Amino acid sequence: MPTHYALSEAVLVIVAALCMRRLGRSQLMFAAGGAALFGFAAALGTLRFGLGLGRELSGVHRFVSQNGGVVAMGLITADCLRMLAPNLQRRLLNLVLLGVIVCSLLASVMLPVMTIPLVLGWSVLLAVASFFLPAESVRNRLAAFGLAALFPVNALVVRQSPLFTPELSWHLYHIVIAVWLAAICLLLCRALASIRGLLR
Repeated sequence: MPTHYALSEAVLVIVAALCMRRLGRSQLMFAAGGAALFGFAAALGTLRFGLGLGRELSGVHRFVSQNGGVVAMGLITADCLRMLAPNLQRRLLNLVLLGVIVCSLLASVMLPVMTIPLVLGWSVLLAVASFFLPAESVRNRLAAFGLAALFPVNALVVRQSPLFTPELSWHLYHIVIAVWLAAICLLLCRALASIRGLLR
């Protein structure tokens, strides 16, 4: 595959690193871990195409991208769901969410046909949950839902669209993921700040 395939992967690496830092500062450690996994998979892609190691890193890149994507989406969704849970239920919810994420990973590894449905399932759950995060108006809630829904739309439409060449589809797919990740990072951090403000 051409070297230029590394460009959009590199953009995703940078965005993921910035998001990981921002989320970590806000103590959204689950989501920070998810951003790190997205960044790690993109970093492998950058090395794979940038250094001409297409065949050598193909298997590892695919494994990390697919299975890491399941875990990453689960972790980001988990932090969103944790904000919606009462404080007294937070510890139990953490255990339940981590258990479901581990089960999702096992299912993805053992049954690769389940990988895409699992990623899409987590991403749809994230979009729905984002609608219920603290917001000033229904319009803001719809905007949050729309931004979160970029991921499943990207996976189902952009990545597989016959309207684009393989090269354009590849770059658009990764750029949209970068935009989505940045939007989710800001959305979660602002929602958490709003929740903390209400508790003061």
